[in-house]
Amino acid sequence: MLDTLQIMYLNIGKRKHVQHSLINDEGLRNYSLLLTTEPYIYRHPTTDQPTVTPHRHWQMFGPTVQRQDGAPRHAFRTLIWAH
Repeated sequence: MLDTLQIMYLNIGKRKHVQHSLINDEGLRNYSLLLTTEPYIYRHPTTDQPTVTPHRHWQMFGPTVQRQDGAPRHAFRTLIWAH
């Protein structure tokens, strides 16, 4: 049974260091969800697909439809990280 549900929302502004700081912050370990806008997205070197750096404690959920035109960093605008 869930006693509390903690959710944090943050606009990352496509900044790699902000995104990595967020998912590696020990103070957020008790949070259930991290809701982010404008995540840092890069093109995966082997698959050539837009992607986000994975993390061992957080499961990433992105949109099922991604923008195909333009740079990979603009493929989607939101992410949900679940602990």
